[in-house]
Amino acid sequence: MKKRGQLTLKANIELVIAITIFLLFIYVGKSWGNGEVFQKAKTAKESSLIIDAMYATRGNAYITHPVNFSDFNLKFFPDNVIVSSTKRKPDETAYSYYLLPALDFKLEKEINKPNKLVFAKLRGEILILDEEPNLNLVQYREINTKDTISDKNVLLDINQPTIDDPTKLVQAKRIIEVLKTQFNNPYVTEKTKDAGIGGSLPLDVDMMISISIGDFSDERNVIKAYYPIGGEEKKKRKLASILVNQFLIRDLNLNGGNAIPTDQFTDYDTEIAVQIQIGNINSKKSLDMLNKKTTEIVTAIYNATKEYYYS
Repeated sequence: MKKRGQLTLKANIELVIAITIFLLFIYVGKSWGNGEVFQKAKTAKESSLIIDAMYATRGNAYITHPVNFSDFNLKFFPDNVIVSSTKRKPDETAYSYYLLPALDFKLEKEINKPNKLVFAKLRGEILILDEEPNLNLVQYREINTKDTISDKNVLLDINQPTIDDPTKLVQAKRIIEVLKTQFNNPYVTEKTKDAGIGGSLPLDVDMMISISIGDFSDERNVIKAYYPIGGEEKKKRKLASILVNQFLIRDLNLNGGNAIPTDQFTDYDTEIAVQIQIGNINSKKSLDMLNKKTTEIVTAIYNATKEYYYS
């Protein structure tokens, strides 16, 4: 036999549930009415379709979504995209849309309150960005070179023969001198001979960066990074590419740059070695860069070593 208190409790629980459902309907209705839920659903679906299209795209490309998303938080996963409101925590109307399955697809990123969304495919990797990428940057295959940079000894080599133009030697030496101050614990040496001549290095050198100044007959102002063929070639190409890109993203008035494989110089006893050829001694634009923007040049080289060991 049921007691009177039980009937009252049951009625109260049903009333609470009914009120909750009623309020939820009002909340959802208002969200749909002001377009919030519709926008979340639309954003999740469009984002998923764009990512699927990017996955199937060959080469490097990007698409900028033309809508301001500062009212939303977006989470991207290998199998779906979730869009939620920044105004409600938790957001009961967060919308999820599923991606087409891909066995080698890796994506996990959260972007909060973005003003715009940029979907990119670079080096075969899908990226979600808040700014358009520079497709002129040198592309390379991503490999893990993460390590503790403070434990690394970097050899800074002047790859400028003494019989060459003394102006180029002076420019290269100035860059080396400023670079020395950037590294906490480097093994630093100076060589005024071609790296191609060869030579023995201390066993504790982890990376060699050889610096020279370009010499072209025209007015080109470019950055080139040469890396030896063979051995840890993927790692050397990664460092060469990062070096070039660090120059290209700065205001150095460069016409371009490239990472170039070569068999013209030896990498001594260290597995990671790159020659960088900076600017053009015959270009007024390049000389202005070398004379007035040494700090930016040094920062580019130093940040490239950090990026190499941080990624």
